[in-house]
Amino acid sequence: MELKTANELKFPWQPHSFITGNLAIGNLGHKLRARLTVQGRIHAETLLVGIGAIAGFASQNAALIRGAEATRQAGAVPPNSVVLATTREGSRILLGDWINGYIAPQKESQFSLHNFAGAAAISAGVKAQDLPDFREMFQHVVKAAGTSAFGKVRAPACHDPQFQPVNFLKLGGWGLMVGIMALKPPVGVTEPPLEEAHWPIIASIVAGRLINQAKDVLAPGIAYAMVMEAAIIASKAFPDTIETGKWALDARAGKLAVHRL
Repeated sequence: MELKTANELKFPWQPHSFITGNLAIGNLGHKLRARLTVQGRIHAETLLVGIGAIAGFASQNAALIRGAEATRQAGAVPPNSVVLATTREGSRILLGDWINGYIAPQKESQFSLHNFAGAAAISAGVKAQDLPDFREMFQHVVKAAGTSAFGKVRAPACHDPQFQPVNFLKLGGWGLMVGIMALKPPVGVTEPPLEEAHWPIIASIVAGRLINQAKDVLAPGIAYAMVMEAAIIASKAFPDTIETGKWALDARAGKLAVHRL
């Protein structure tokens, strides 16, 4: 699938929330940079892990919304759409196609995180065939679940982020996203708010922009890998770890029911 930049796409909130969408994109990028600025400087690796984490947890959130609707209609989610897994150590993670589809390429959509992050890395000089393998990232993250390695973005020497994805979200990163999406539109703008299903796309667009903005201080291939792996990690974290009391997940007889509290 050809990767396209945000300027080449029409988004699902258009034309009804055109201004609202643009403001959310701008606000997220600006407020995230402001949050992570220390003494006038921004640590690029931490910035990219942060936006990746937001995109990944937004993907899980959007999938759970879809799962709650499926539960209302059919009593459970379809097989492999959202999966609650328990590791041998007893920790819980979420898997499933509905979550992964916001992060990895989709045949029916060009709105995945990979599309925007990959397009940005390619425009910054990375050859398409040289992009880090996101499939290997998924395998690594799932394999690490339940071990001390889970939740840590693999980074080259001297490129460690100051926060790992889940900690970043717990320390206010996800609250930043929620707050931005709750902002009222400017006076005179009567557009509806963005649906939560659209939040992963907003974060993915911002991720692509930040990869481009960081290209002079961080190689775009490394930036792409850090964004993607942070997103995959955050998408697997059990939701109560970051946002307590929003979801009830009931797994019985091989079926999962999702309820929004």
